Amino acid sequence: LGVRSALSSEDRSALRSAGLGHLIAVSGLHVGLAAWALLVLSLRVGVRVGGGWLGVVLSWVPLMAYVMLTGASPPAVRAGIMAVGVGIGGLVGRPHHGPVLLAATCVVMLAARPAWAFDPGFQLSAAAMATLVRAPVGEGIVRQTWRVTWAVLPFSLWHFGHAGIWGVVSNLVAVPVFTLWVLPLGLLGWWLVPWLGTTALAPASWGAEVIFELARVVAGWPSPPAWSV
Repeated sequence: LGVRSALSSEDRSALRSAGLGHLIAVSGLHVGLAAWALLVLSLRVGVRVGGGWLGVVLSWVPLMAYVMLTGASPPAVRAGIMAVGVGIGGLVGRPHHGPVLLAATCVVMLAARPAWAFDPGFQLSAAAMATLVRAPVGEGIVRQTWRVTWAVLPFSLWHFGHAGIWGVVSNLVAVPVFTLWVLPLGLLGWWLVPWLGTTALAPASWGAEVIFELARVVAGWPSPPAWSV
């Protein structure tokens, strides 16, 4: 959920050193997965009430609220708009084309706020998504992570003067664990907390501990001197 204050300063530092800081920020990844979970839930409710179209529309309300309440960062806004675009395509019966949807989303965002063109988060998010929407059909998450890591590397070097060389390796492990384990079980756990208490979050925390332990190990590896522009 991107609640960074829930982590100790040591854990946050280790994640950043290992190139995994993006996992504790509300990013396009978080919004995209949240959109998927909300769509599945809303479709089940909407089909019973007024049909599939109602389910799609219902999913937009909490999704937009989530984007706004988390600060409406450019990556989150980008993912939210694209999620709505996918839903509209489904409603009118036309499959969406990833590159066109991404381009249209960027045009809308920059028309509304041109300064976002110079925002590192916007550039990193757009570069990562441009890689994903052009990925071959059936490509696994590990290979996608590998491609995205190299796609955003030049932007990291340009904006921050350095990039964790070990981040390429750590992301290959951490992103699949986060995507397939931590976030789905975390969302499920939050839904079950009223009945099971905080015990419902234990399965997600086990996956999170795997990522933390990886970050602590990788953070201790030697790093090359920072690259400066």
